[in-house]
Amino acid sequence: MATPNDTYSRRNRLDLMEPSEKIIYEAIQEIEKIGADVRLTDAINMLSGAKELVSDFIDKKQTEEKYVINKNIKLFKDLKSNSITNSFFEKNKVEVTFDSSQQYLCFINYKEGDGAYGLGTTFLEALKNGIEKFNETKRT
Repeated sequence: MATPNDTYSRRNRLDLMEPSEKIIYEAIQEIEKIGADVRLTDAINMLSGAKELVSDFIDKKQTEEKYVINKNIKLFKDLKSNSITNSFFEKNKVEVTFDSSQQYLCFINYKEGDGAYGLGTTFLEALKNGIEKFNETKRT
């Protein structure tokens, strides 16, 4: 049996809408309460079109982000399974985080007060930069 998750797309479910979509949806609901008039119908149609454009943008952005994340995870797993790099990951604790400045940070054998070895705009860039800097400094 189909569930609501299977039947309705994200853009049509209030619980999954982004705040910008909800605001437009709520504006439409308020206009509908005013009454019936051609001008109000035109306004609702314009707002509905605006909501669809916003939803299209959000859906595309989420799809791209999922693709990049999944691609990076696969590449990271491939990197970890490579015999050359595998020993590095066995000997060192490697962590890559995403911070509030929209950067990925790579920590290797992190201890309180240590900074990141590498940073980048992508997971793999931060990982690559971190491993390179770690190997240059030979800090363990």
